[in-house]
Amino acid sequence: MSIVKSENDEFFSSLPIVQPVGHTSQNVFGFDMGIDSNGKVWIIEANLRPDITLFLKLKDKGMYLTIVSYR
Repeated sequence: MSIVKSENDEFFSSLPIVQPVGHTSQNVFGFDMGIDSNGKVWIIEANLRPDITLFLKLKDKGMYLTIVSYR
């Protein structure tokens, strides 16, 4: 497992589960992230309506299909 995946898993599992006001049925969130020169992962922004079409470019469509199933 990569360090980035490990840190992401640890970070996201530590987040409280909250529903944004006015979006009670929201199930999919997008996070734009960056990695600094020390390997620290930073969240740049969060999106309530992320563009998931980039996942269609992956050879394995499993991640795309998983995201679509949550919508």
